[in-house]
Amino acid sequence: MDRMKSAVDYLSGEHNFSWLAVNLPGEVRNPVRNLHISIERHETCACVNVPCIKLSFRCDFFLYRMVRRIVGLLVKVALGKVTLDEIKVIMCEVDGDGKTAQQHIASDKLLDTAPASGLSLHKVSYSIELG
Repeated sequence: MDRMKSAVDYLSGEHNFSWLAVNLPGEVRNPVRNLHISIERHETCACVNVPCIKLSFRCDFFLYRMVRRIVGLLVKVALGKVTLDEIKVIMCEVDGDGKTAQQHIASDKLLDTAPASGLSLHKVSYSIELG
């Protein structure tokens, strides 16, 4: 849990998340996003009687599969398959040269997309009036 918490703290804030995004055909999005992640441990989950971890994401705009890829990354961090230093290297490379980061990710296979099961949308908020 401590490793995941450190990774959550590092991933939170304004960063270039192009290394996490899956671009849909014809879609061009600014990959710089302001992301906030919180993490909580619960002794039991609603449907199963086992300990679980609740991750909450807040962002100005989510890139396609961004949350599922972050969850997959955090699982790898928890299992010791990815270190915080590796995440820092990738994020620094993205700030300077996204191509280098993409090559690093592809060669090391750091990213797994978490399955959609177990993920739920809690709330959508807008800072402007609609309608």
